Amino acid sequence: MVRSFLLYCLLLLLPLSGHTADVAELRILADKNQVEMGKYLSVRLVYIGNDIPDTSHLEKWYKDFFVDRGETEAEDLPGRLMQYTERLRLYPRSAGSKMLHSIALGGAFSQPVGIEVKPVIRDGIDGTPQWQSLPESIWQGETIKVTVVQNLLHPSNEIVMENVSFPGFYVQEIGQEIVQEHITENNKKTVRLNWLITAQSYGIFQLELPAIVQRGRGRWRFYLPRAVIRVKPLPSYIPPTIPVGKLSIHTGLTYEEDKPFWFVELHNEGQLPEEVYGIRTQLAELTGQPVEAVKQLTDKETSSEDSTGAGSDSPLDFIHRYQIPVPEWTWGISAGPEIMVPYFDVHKGHVITVSKRLPAVWYISKTGRYLLFIMLAFILVVILNMSFKRLKNILAWRRYRDLLRQVNQAHELRKILLAQGDFLTLEAWSALEINLDTSRMDQGNMTKHIARQLNALCYARTTQISVDEVKHQVIALHTFRYWLMFNR
Repeated sequence: MVRSFLLYCLLLLLPLSGHTADVAELRILADKNQVEMGKYLSVRLVYIGNDIPDTSHLEKWYKDFFVDRGETEAEDLPGRLMQYTERLRLYPRSAGSKMLHSIALGGAFSQPVGIEVKPVIRDGIDGTPQWQSLPESIWQGETIKVTVVQNLLHPSNEIVMENVSFPGFYVQEIGQEIVQEHITENNKKTVRLNWLITAQSYGIFQLELPAIVQRGRGRWRFYLPRAVIRVKPLPSYIPPTIPVGKLSIHTGLTYEEDKPFWFVELHNEGQLPEEVYGIRTQLAELTGQPVEAVKQLTDKETSSEDSTGAGSDSPLDFIHRYQIPVPEWTWGISAGPEIMVPYFDVHKGHVITVSKRLPAVWYISKTGRYLLFIMLAFILVVILNMSFKRLKNILAWRRYRDLLRQVNQAHELRKILLAQGDFLTLEAWSALEINLDTSRMDQGNMTKHIARQLNALCYARTTQISVDEVKHQVIALHTFRYWLMFNR
């Protein structure tokens, strides 16, 4: 009885064991073993097994090829087996001998397949795009320029490319520049594709560009190798408002509606934060004004007339511009207050403070200007009045001097001197406190000497003094002093 039961179980298991045999198989079928850069290789992954496998993992191929997955097919085979086929397009990333490495799928392993990739050359021109040199490592927050250069295989060709996006980076396109070069009398056009990328976080990143399509006389689709960049973290003590790069400060003075404004330009080799560390507070404190008075100008508000001319033409040069009104009653002949801004220098690897002084300015309020104008006008009137009086005295002295020169008699001379101040005698006239240098005279006071001589001429019977001699003494006495008599 037991023997019959065991025989019956064995007969039941025999049909099942025939379908559990492991017959899984994976093959890589390429349409050719040689491909040109810019073209693709058609590949089929053919899997035979009991069930439809999971998605194939082709990461081993990503370094040398861009993998464009296509359609998949599944069909039944005799013996309760399934055949699964996946179609792929492989675009080589660089020229040379490449290998489609062995992969696993559904428990089966493929055999590696060798592929030869040739450069695309037309009329001696290699049209394969190339990365320009990239740094191995940068700082978090640092901005660098990324450039790809490609020769056009025909002058009429053009380059088409999708928008670039690098995970972990802020990307800014800075234009497409076409440069024509001359080689052996044949024109060759080179296209430079440029981007500015700013590291947003730290770590190790791979930069992978989308397809670069050259079309016109032919069509090629290029995928460049991935570029690896290590982003170093900033020190933890650095706040996010501190600029990262290479910072410089430029200051100047501008006027709006006849009112002066100081402006500060921050130039950085890299992006600037929306609010630079402490700049608004610092400007407000230095000028004694509220923070709200400090205005950050946009590109539209920044006129070319106000440019300092100290900027850079480099695409890496980012600019922030701040403006604050000059306080009233401000003046100076030397530089103004000093601005100090810290930044993280990516070349030196630590925080550096850069400084610049605001320009000197002489400025008063509108009311003060009116008062100053009135004061200047009053001073001008006083000066003109004094000048008029002096000119009047000079003209009077010239007339008086000419009158003295025409005198030939002592009594006429005596009459003219007494008429100066309605004097009765020459002694009264000589009492005037006007002294001349008497170092060469024996009589001491000049006026008294002239009075004695003139009295002698008028009333003495004999004298050795002539009228002309006395007349010359009177003219000498009044040459520099006469006009002062009218101001006493």
